[in-house]
Formats: sequence, C-alpha cells, structure tokens
Amino acid sequence: MERERRADESSNRPRVLLVDLNNHARYPTLAVGQMAAVLRAGEVRVRLVSPLAVGVRGAVRDRRARPWGLLDERLRWWTAKTAVPGVQGLRKRLATRRGPSSAEAIERSVRQLRAALLDPPDVVLLSVYFLYADVVRALLVLCVEAGIPVLAGGPGFTDPEAVGEWLAMEGMSGVFAGECEPVLVHLVELAAKGEDLSGVPGCMTPGRSAFQVARPLGDLDQLPYPDYDGFPWELYPTRVVTMLTGRGCGWGVCTFCSDVLTSNGRTFRTRSLEHVLGELAHQSERHGVRLFHFSDLKLNSNVELWRGLLQHFQATVPGAQWTCSVHLGGQGDQGLSFEDLKQAREAGLVRITTGVESGSQELLNRMAKGVRVSELSRFVSDARRADISVRVTMFTGYPGEGSSDLDASTRFLAQHSEDLDRVHLSRFSIQVGAPITHRIQGTPEAYPDLAVQAGASRGESLPHTDARMDRWRYRRAIGRLLGEVHRINRRPLRATARALEGAM
Repeated sequence: MERERRADESSNRPRVLLVDLNNHARYPTLAVGQMAAVLRAGEVRVRLVSPLAVGVRGAVRDRRARPWGLLDERLRWWTAKTAVPGVQGLRKRLATRRGPSSAEAIERSVRQLRAALLDPPDVVLLSVYFLYADVVRALLVLCVEAGIPVLAGGPGFTDPEAVGEWLAMEGMSGVFAGECEPVLVHLVELAAKGEDLSGVPGCMTPGRSAFQVARPLGDLDQLPYPDYDGFPWELYPTRVVTMLTGRGCGWGVCTFCSDVLTSNGRTFRTRSLEHVLGELAHQSERHGVRLFHFSDLKLNSNVELWRGLLQHFQATVPGAQWTCSVHLGGQGDQGLSFEDLKQAREAGLVRITTGVESGSQELLNRMAKGVRVSELSRFVSDARRADISVRVTMFTGYPGEGSSDLDASTRFLAQHSEDLDRVHLSRFSIQVGAPITHRIQGTPEAYPDLAVQAGASRGESLPHTDARMDRWRYRRAIGRLLGEVHRINRRPLRATARALEGAM
C-alpha cells in the first residue's frame, strides 16, 4: 500500500520538459544538469531534449587551424568591425545560413520539440543564451498551440532591456534572472497550476513584474550534484563531465568582463573541498568518466581548494585527466608556482587556460588585469616545463589600442611559440554591464573610433563598428598578430591533452 501511495503521489507531480539550447559538442551542459538534479530531488518528473540529438552541432573550441585559415581570419576580422557601409549587413546575412540560428537548425529543433510535445508536459523550461532568440520564437509557437507555459532563463538575463525583449515574445510565461535553484521546484509547481509567478524572487512575467534578480545562493554545498541522466552521451566524441567548484571570480575587476554580472557570477562563493571531491567520485562512478572540465571562471580563486584538488584528485578518481582556467594577478600567493604546476600535472591536469588578453603592459593596466607581462611569461614557460598543454586567450580592439600594442602581443606569442599549444584570439566585445561599456555609453566622445550600432538589439553584447579596422597600419598589425596565432594553432595538440581537445 505504501508503494502504491508513493506512486500515486509521484504521478501528481509536475512534468517538465527541459530544453537544453546551450548544447556543446563535447559534453553535457552543467547548468541544465544542475536544474535537472534540483527538480528530480523535488520529485518533479523531468525529460530532457537537446538539439545535439537531431544534428544541431554545438561549439567545438579551438580546432586545429586549417592551412588556408589565415586568409579567412583576416577577412573575418575586417568584416566584423569595419565601418564601410553594407559590409556588416552582408556578413550577418551569410551568418544566418549556418549555426544555431540558421533555418536548418531552427527546423530541426522545432521538429524535435514537436515530437516531445506529443506527450505534453506541464511546463517547458528553456535554458538559453540570447543568440538562440530565433529558435526560441519558433519553439514558443508550438507551446502556445499546445497551451503549455514556458519559462526561460540563462546567465545573461540580468540586463533589464534584454529581459523586456524576451518577455515581449508571444507565449513567454516568465523570464528568470539570477540563480534559480532555491525556488525552481516552487516556480514549476506554480506554472503547472497556471498561478501567478510574479511573486517568486527573480521571476518576471509579461506586464506584471518590475525587473528583479534573485539573490546569489550562499551555501553552494546545499546543492545536489548535477544530474546528467538523459543527455545524449552516445553522441559525444569523449565522455567528459563539466565541474564547477565556485561561482563568481576571485579577482572580478577586469574592465572588459561582464561575467561577474551574470546570473551566477555576482560575488565569489566556493564549495567545500569535500563536496567537490564527492561529486568527482559520484560522476565518475555514475557515468564511467575519467575526463573532467572545470568551468570555473578562475579555478585558483580559492587557493586552498585549488591545492586540495592537487593533493586529492588522483586518490579520488585514479587515472583522471582534467582541464581548467586560472587567473594571474593580484596580491599574494596564487598557487601557480612551478612546484604547484608540477603537482597539478601529477594530479592529472593536462590542459590549462589563462587570459593573457594583450602583450602590452599599458593595455593590461587599462584593463585592470592586475598582472605584469613578465608574470604571464613566467607562467606559460613554467606550465610548459611541467608538461601541461597551455592555452591562452587574447583579444584585439580594446579602446585605445594601437598598432604598437598589437605588435607587443605578436612579440609575446613569438617569444612563447614553443610554450603554447593554442591561442584563442577574439575581438573586443562591448559586453552589457561591463565597466568599459558604461564608459563608452556615458562618454562616447572619448571613444571616437567605436560606434555602437543604432537600434541594436540588446543581448550579451552591443554590436559596434571600429574605425581603426579601416586604417592600413592598424589592420596590418592585426594581420601580423593573426599570422603568429595561425602558426601556433596549426600544430597538432600534444598527445597527452588530445582527449580533452575541444573541451577548452
């Protein structure tokens, strides 16, 4: 009788269709796994759909450069930011033919969701980035036809104007901003009953709620381990689990960065070492995994936890390999000495990323990176000596950057060509909420080269043109930098790190 009673109670619990639109080609999405775990712990019945399962490819990071890739990259750099009329419009039209917002990708995603709605859930949850807006609009049409409430959320939903645009989409029941775990089960219960959601902290509904962001979660150890059951494991080239030891960034002052303003980036909080090690053991046993990717903004933000991982990783998951990002800069011990890096390699760390951003000390100071170029040089050399595959990130186009700054970046890469396995070079993005964005918007006359496009839809970043890209000397300096990046990225990744190629 007790078993029958529990089965009957379970049948009355809400049914949720969790739509993962943040799919990667290499591993399941952590945020979606975290929501699935919270919902299942609350006895909510969860089904998961991922566009990866119907051939919508996710992002593979830093592939080996193609022989002809340098010409392509130079063209991309110019067309992305040039102020020449009509060029960016043509670029956008070409971009819509591929990627997650292409007509083919939308059609496949809609087809998948239509099939999933044949067994209608009580609520549809969408975990999204703003770039998937066209896909979401198409999916909302199906949910409106079926009379199913839809809730959306994601890391970037902390900008009032962007949230307003999403609330205006027909069929959107609510948009959540902030960390949803403490209220997720309650939110789903209300939505399944058709009740008002506007009283739930962090949830905004069309025409009924002022903008609000849920408070950051304090004790991360209270969260259940992410649940990756139901993900299309058979489609991943390798079995990788993504981990998170903390939320936010222990540095958090870089002027170009908006990560610390996103839903789980505000304020730095960390899990206990015991909780992290417990999850490593759990995920390894549950999914037969020995490969891990740490998605912390900076894994060494908590140096004590970082060193605890180095000490206990192999005892927890023998034979494990992993990759992570770290930050150099600030005062005091950062846990990144040569001895630390040797211990990290012994603990299974095979790939490491750090943000170099620029080889120009003047630009690094303007960015508030808090690091000397000499420190970055020492780190990449030490990591290489410790037999760790090194990946660095850099970008062009920061306000005030000139050809001499670009040449400094080129020299840095040339100096460390043998130390680096991959360089991820990107273009400066005017990130919504970042300190430099406030300056550009507040005093545009101080940044005459940068022009935010009028009427640009708000999202994670504001589209803009950069007049420097139409100056021969600046564009030639970028060409030299792209050439050095291409030479490094043409090499095959070292054998010890290939299992995690594409994960970072």
